[in-house]
Amino acid sequence: MGDWSGAFPSVAQTTAYDESAADAWYHSDRKQIPVTTNRFEQINPAIYKNLIVWQDKRYGNWDIFMKELTTNIETRLTTNSASQVTPAIYGNLVVWADNRYGNYDIFMKDLSTNLESRLTTNSAWQGVPDVYGTKVVWQDYRYGNYDVFMKDLITNIETRLTINSGSQINPSIYGNRVVWQDNRYVNWDILTKDLSSNTEARITSNSANQVDPVIYGNRIVWKDNRYVHSDIFMKDLITNTETRLTTNSGEQRNPQIYGDGVVWIDNRYGNQDVYLKNLTTNTEKRITNHSSDQKSAGIYQEKIVWYDDRTGNNDVYLAKIA
Repeated sequence: MGDWSGAFPSVAQTTAYDESAADAWYHSDRKQIPVTTNRFEQINPAIYKNLIVWQDKRYGNWDIFMKELTTNIETRLTTNSASQVTPAIYGNLVVWADNRYGNYDIFMKDLSTNLESRLTTNSAWQGVPDVYGTKVVWQDYRYGNYDVFMKDLITNIETRLTINSGSQINPSIYGNRVVWQDNRYVNWDILTKDLSSNTEARITSNSANQVDPVIYGNRIVWKDNRYVHSDIFMKDLITNTETRLTTNSGEQRNPQIYGDGVVWIDNRYGNQDVYLKNLTTNTEKRITNHSSDQKSAGIYQEKIVWYDDRTGNNDVYLAKIA
């Protein structure tokens, strides 16, 4: 979900592989396009259509920046001297966590109006936001443990989605469904809430830890530790089928999903690379093979983003797949 660098109180936390010559361009440096070239730190990218947002330290604090890929125009979205981190984007809305008032709050910018809004005013920590349509979700520490909260931008109503005494963190939203990781059963599990029916369901029940869930349509992906090393798993909510997407002995983590494409970070070759799985063809591709570590991958249609430090500082990169 991105690098928080200690911003929050801590909480206890069969595949066909294709690397033929015909697919070598997927991980050729020629096809890995630098989105940023500033010598300071740029991390935690997110992508929607032709817009990429990230957090950027070129002015001393963390700011939110954006690049429009069609025009190649880069825009600084925040100018406050505090830190703005972990952006997410959907449509014309960009959300992030912001500590300008001492604690982290959730802020939003509407790109169509250029208006910035403070979505939370509670004195506790609010962070790790996600946005879909007119709903924003985040994790919130106001009751002494982490809960998942939501704000409806149309009604301006804020709702506490979880009330369990355990910790609920790393929310993701798509349509009327929210998913998160939850330690109410001692280990971390994945849970979901259907906003239309107000019903909550436990997605995983394995005794190992399942973390970092992301939802797209009727599919949920997450990192799963049931086989000692971490793998990427998926659940189809229509068929109720759970699938292990990776079986390699390396560590696979930080999944993201768009349509039939799932990306993750993978260290099977020693460093961290970006991998892609096509759920329709059941084929897996290595997107990067640079000796530096690639982190925090995101996907939208044929575009994959991540950040890495191959030039000495962290920059955001883009790859386009066929």
